[in-house]
Amino acid sequence: MFFNPNHKQTETEQEVKTTHEARTSSGLKNHVAEVAISFKEPMTYAEIQAKLPDNLLINWYWLGMASDQLSVTDTIGKVIGINADEAGKLEDESLETSSSSSWSSANYPSFVTAVKTAAEKRGYNVAGIDIYKDALKQVEKYPTLKTAKFVGIIVSGRTENLATLDDEPYIFATNVGLQAEILPYIEPTK
Repeated sequence: MFFNPNHKQTETEQEVKTTHEARTSSGLKNHVAEVAISFKEPMTYAEIQAKLPDNLLINWYWLGMASDQLSVTDTIGKVIGINADEAGKLEDESLETSSSSSWSSANYPSFVTAVKTAAEKRGYNVAGIDIYKDALKQVEKYPTLKTAKFVGIIVSGRTENLATLDDEPYIFATNVGLQAEILPYIEPTK
């Protein structure tokens, strides 16, 4: 789950309290986990690259919400973001055609085009807010990877490396998605 620090409801009014689960992973020795990180403030791609420890792998970048109306449970499984490549990076190469788009690409211009197409042709309402049109506001505000800001990321790594995330001043919340034991025949990337 991702948490929006700008949500209009106070924590006491929300149905789900802000979680700090990364620190709970320290007791799991010889494990890897995947964690959703929500930032206190939106960060640029360059800021994220500079702040995140090298021993964690970024899997996905969360665009965030322009609206402050959706609760945590409203957005479960309904957040929009961009996949990272195998090294945790994004690309910023120009599109070959104006119709090139892909939700699964690590290419930011392709992602922007996919958001624009979805906002124009699809529509998906959550609690009265069209999440594609909400995402369109974000990509129009940040049309290039250099200007883009993200409100969260999904990372994976060894549990001992994830445990200190909640101590970082830029992190608002962490939420563990899954965890697995490291096996001799499957070595984690980070």
